[in-house]
Amino acid sequence: MGFLAENRLHKILYKYDKIPRPLKRFIRYKIVPDFERLTQFMHNPKITHTTNQIENYYGQTLPKSIKRKYKTITGLSNYLHLKMDTKNRKNA
Repeated sequence: MGFLAENRLHKILYKYDKIPRPLKRFIRYKIVPDFERLTQFMHNPKITHTTNQIENYYGQTLPKSIKRKYKTITGLSNYLHLKMDTKNRKNA
């Protein structure tokens, strides 16, 4: 699995000149220096993907279809509108 991450990083670095400047800075100063630390979970099964326990809990318990809905602005907006409608009906 670590090999896959290394391949992806090499592909990004190969196209480095075409990447927007803010992303270049992020890649150069955040990802490349910490690449080993960022990918340790791929080499050691005892390390979780995230150290945030709440994120880890929801990542393992929510169905993938629901998680995908929250990743887009439209999906999140629809979810919040439904929640507001439900609260308004209960409080009316």
